[in-house]
Amino acid sequence: MQITKASFLNTLLCPTFAWRESHAPKKQLPKKDEVRIREGREIGEIARALFPHGILVDTLNIELATEITKTLLKDKQTDIIFEPAFKFGSFVTRADILIRTSPTSWKLIEVKSSIHKEDEIDKEHLLDAAFTAFVIRGSGLTISDIELMRISKLWRKGMPDNQLFGSLSILNLMEEAVALIEKSASLVSTSLLKDKVPSARICVACKDCEYFKVDCVGKDIKHPLFEIPRIDKKKLLTLYDEDIYSIFDLPEEFTLTKPQERVVTAIKVNKPVINKRKLEEILSKVVWPSYYLDFETVKSALPFWKNIAPHEQIETQYSLHICDAPGKVTSHHEFLANHNEDPRREFAENLIQVVGEEGSIVVYSSFEKTSLTRLSQLFPEHSEKLERLIARLFDLEEVFKEAYIHPDFNGKTSIKKVLPALVPEMSYEGLEIAGGDAAIAAFTEMALGLLSVEEMGKIRQALLTYCHQDTL
Repeated sequence: MQITKASFLNTLLCPTFAWRESHAPKKQLPKKDEVRIREGREIGEIARALFPHGILVDTLNIELATEITKTLLKDKQTDIIFEPAFKFGSFVTRADILIRTSPTSWKLIEVKSSIHKEDEIDKEHLLDAAFTAFVIRGSGLTISDIELMRISKLWRKGMPDNQLFGSLSILNLMEEAVALIEKSASLVSTSLLKDKVPSARICVACKDCEYFKVDCVGKDIKHPLFEIPRIDKKKLLTLYDEDIYSIFDLPEEFTLTKPQERVVTAIKVNKPVINKRKLEEILSKVVWPSYYLDFETVKSALPFWKNIAPHEQIETQYSLHICDAPGKVTSHHEFLANHNEDPRREFAENLIQVVGEEGSIVVYSSFEKTSLTRLSQLFPEHSEKLERLIARLFDLEEVFKEAYIHPDFNGKTSIKKVLPALVPEMSYEGLEIAGGDAAIAAFTEMALGLLSVEEMGKIRQALLTYCHQDTL
């Protein structure tokens, strides 16, 4: 078995998860991951084009790629290699770009789709580059420098490709990360090369692990500690060290904030904790008629349209249910952008037309407020009207943060957790698009022209159905 960068870094988080992922049958990637990988591939191609004399190791077969790389490294006429492959023991890696800096040394360049910042490096990027450097050095090559190429926030569609990236040498930051990789290498290989899954131990990574409740350490833990909202990582690890894993076993003297206390109480008594006075106070702010509003946005490292920054949020869709009284829907409005042009002006003007001048605009979370603020700054001629919309916003999520806490929320307040607990007959199950990430991926495929006319028609209807469900 060959140990890749992903397997290695997963093992640092949780050996059990890493082993399962490494030995599991290949899974169908979610559409959002396919879109991200496609974008990363395009960014890599743009980066390579900036070095016109480079040679691409153009094969996915790691064994063949390693042999081709060895041949290129021996050729003194070769100065730049794209996607070179290296092996060191059971560890394998592929670099993005290698540039010869002397007859015996090379500069390693790692290309990322995140925004370039001169004074900030993600720990993930450091560990990523550290693993690659560890394997390359282990194979016998000397690295003189390690450089990170990331997307410039100043780049806009239509600008030259050589202005897309910002570069930063991270060699002086690598010592600690490489030392961690070297220190962990033996344990990682021992764990991943076992014939059976390593024994599970609860850890911070369990919170987002798909295996936790299925066939792992969490299968017998009802309401694990990480359901406590915003629990301090150090406190969590301390409790784990004391073999305390469930909220039901939480010591009485353990200090909790008020929001945490409400969640813990609801779970321990197994019924909703309701602050009637607070509930009435919050809901009394609703003014009828009410406009139930939800936005969808899209963003991309490589903007689809001009005058948009990399990773800038662009409003593409809304759904709006209008009610004269609770549960009495009088009308519904919706907007879904033309995927061929920047939709923000049309989005803002269309929205202004349908929300009237009075009544609460009910949203779920602060997302719509952030979007409206952004649109107000972008279109000064509409800022007064948009600011009036902001003043009318009512955030329904506040109810479930402060006044109504249900044990089946599992410490969360997102609509995807609240809905099945309170309205089990209403569900997102069966929807072709059933989440924000899937909506972003679907619109991205339309904007990139990757769908047929027939496919596009189906996707547009699926997007409208999903956003309609949110406001309904």
